[in-house]
Amino acid sequence: EIMQARVVPLRIYALGAWNVLDQLSILMQLAINVLFWFRPFNVHDTCYQIAHNLLGVQLTMCYVQLMSFFRGFEVGGPLVRMIAKIFADIMPFLAVLLIILVGFAMGLSILLFKNGEDFGSLHTALISTLNYGLYGEFTGNNFFDVLSNCYDEGDPTTCSLNYSALLLFTMMMVFVQIVMLNLLIAIMTDSYDNVRENSMRESAYEKAKLILEL
Repeated sequence: EIMQARVVPLRIYALGAWNVLDQLSILMQLAINVLFWFRPFNVHDTCYQIAHNLLGVQLTMCYVQLMSFFRGFEVGGPLVRMIAKIFADIMPFLAVLLIILVGFAMGLSILLFKNGEDFGSLHTALISTLNYGLYGEFTGNNFFDVLSNCYDEGDPTTCSLNYSALLLFTMMMVFVQIVMLNLLIAIMTDSYDNVRENSMRESAYEKAKLILEL
């Protein structure tokens, strides 16, 4: 990495996705070494918990980095390029989707302020909006319980369906599940077709980048 940073211009080196993964992996490994220097063998120790989490993330990143070596092959090069191109193309889409989900979460948290389990606070509203809107995951609650305000948690008779929340929730599900996710598929398909049409050139490009890094 040091030799590559000396040969390649700093701006190009810093913007390379694989280089960023390498640097993050190295920094995490150094942090893990420092934490284990304090001998955090107690599972309840803070250093142990931090080192444990860092090790899990760093190990995952190491396996992701293995894909970079497939760039030197005619079959693997275009495939890796497709994955990188798709991730780069969907970043603006993900930013727009995040803004939309945060907006729905804030609206539902205001309308369902008495629903402590799902939308009682902004924190739980963000998690619930992500689960319901993006993943379509209902955590065992029925539709009435999710979109109801209960003014006395011990008395189910005080729970009433919030029709404004129902309308907002329906708009979120239609917009996110149908419009946005189909738009995501279209963006990914377009990125795939662009790389597929120039597979030989993309393969040579990725092979040249790998040679330059080595």
